[in-house]
Amino acid sequence: MDEQLVLNEKNLRNAYYDQELTQQECADLFGYSKRTIATYMKDYNMCGRTERNKAWRNRISDKLKGNKNAEGIIFTKERRQKISNAIKGNKNCLGRVLSEKTKAKIAKSHLKENLSDEALQAYRESAIKRIERQIADGLPVTPSIGLQEKEIIDKYEKLLNCKFERQYQVAGFFLDGYCKEKNIAIEVDEDYHKKRKEQDIYREEIIKRELGCEIIRIRA
Repeated sequence: MDEQLVLNEKNLRNAYYDQELTQQECADLFGYSKRTIATYMKDYNMCGRTERNKAWRNRISDKLKGNKNAEGIIFTKERRQKISNAIKGNKNCLGRVLSEKTKAKIAKSHLKENLSDEALQAYRESAIKRIERQIADGLPVTPSIGLQEKEIIDKYEKLLNCKFERQYQVAGFFLDGYCKEKNIAIEVDEDYHKKRKEQDIYREEIIKRELGCEIIRIRA
């Protein structure tokens, strides 16, 4: 085998940095797999070409000037500046800025507004079944219970002289407390309920439709 084709640090650096071959081209040159080349580069502490070779980065930059995107649009300096100005503000996990319109669209999608009541109930009941499976497997999973919920419901049990079943399940929801005898439900509204009034109204309508009960809402 010609010495130039021997896979060693000197030849690999020459091929990758000086000849600017890709990892795949280096693999073809030395007769190894691309993964093997990557392993050798790691062993030789060879950083990525873009980190090492400023001239290479500049050449790539020059080649890209005036290039068109997939739709055939040329990215002129003015267009790039316009895009840059448009995306200033809050960024997502990829570093891209989301417009208020886009953020509102994403927020709306999370509310599942396009789903029917039946679909939403099926979604909730599916989540409950998952929780039940976790409990069956011995995992201590319970519905979220407010800090003051037990104390408040205990108090109302004495005031109304009845027993409330805690975390009563109905239509895919959990009621904080429900008395079957008097058909009364108690919901304890912690501070976070201030931000979900519409959700609480929707939830209450479903529960009333299912049980025909009176719901007492108590602000904690």
